[in-house]
Amino acid sequence: MITFDKLKLIAPINAIEIINDSDFEKRYEKDCLVALKYRQTTPFLLDITVNIRERNIVIEFCGKVLGQRYPSLISIKTIRNCLENINMLGICRLDADEMLHAEVLKADVTRDVTGVDTKELFSYLFRNIRSYKRYRAYPSSNSLTIEKNVTSPKIKKRLIIYNKYAEMTKAKNQKFLKEYNLENSFENVVRLELNLTCKKQVRESLHISDNRLSLVLESKVNPIHDFIKEVITPIYSSNHQSNYKSYLTMLVWNDCGRDIQKVEEKLRAHHPSRGANIKKMMEPFRSLTSQWINDKGHDSYERLLRELTAMHLPGVNTTPNLSNQL
Repeated sequence: MITFDKLKLIAPINAIEIINDSDFEKRYEKDCLVALKYRQTTPFLLDITVNIRERNIVIEFCGKVLGQRYPSLISIKTIRNCLENINMLGICRLDADEMLHAEVLKADVTRDVTGVDTKELFSYLFRNIRSYKRYRAYPSSNSLTIEKNVTSPKIKKRLIIYNKYAEMTKAKNQKFLKEYNLENSFENVVRLELNLTCKKQVRESLHISDNRLSLVLESKVNPIHDFIKEVITPIYSSNHQSNYKSYLTMLVWNDCGRDIQKVEEKLRAHHPSRGANIKKMMEPFRSLTSQWINDKGHDSYERLLRELTAMHLPGVNTTPNLSNQL
């Protein structure tokens, strides 16, 4: 089942009933009311523009609209809760049946996985990007952003992988966590968000014929998995030792606790007269250490792929009928 943390929709104006227009900013042109605008950022993002002239509404909201069900994210199972919670604000009423036919303008496809070492994973992914010309990567201590290297921001597909627990424990999220009793809901969680920033990206990534919300929610593809496989080319290495010299290298390396600094200290202690030749002697140990680090990250990478794949098992219908949800 596909899940999202943010959706931006456009629907006919009859999909909304304004209950309290004093909460909306009014926009005029030549004394004529042309639009109503509502925006909030806490406790969740909600942005509504009612375009009177063009007879449509544009609405954007994030997964926090679900309140206590936020860890479940936006999906075919929770879309009704999203609309109900917006209606409960008392500023407007959204017609669920009309919203079902809304077009999706933008979407953040989102997955939460657990049991992955983020430090190893980020390092591994950064080292194994297929082409640094086609893709740009921006690592930090708690996140890694990978995006297509294109000039137009409107078509820039982007994957953000980050430590969800670190993000949710920031001061700005504390009130939200306490209000909905979610303090322990994101421990050991790694979140992956694939930003689809235009209608064409949504269609192509989700393999759907048009941008109707119903089709988006019913999509059975795995675009995050697809993007990772597109961007990352793993470097596979072998731990098999091909000769006696390699075997001795492995013994010394293990004896030093796989610590490259201790290996160098031991070599200098046993070969005090070798001088600059120590650099050459260190080469097989540096190569072995690099391989070991890469293999550790590869384990995290493979675990990530298994978790993503497990969410889309072939032959298992995890998607309920949308007509029963709205």
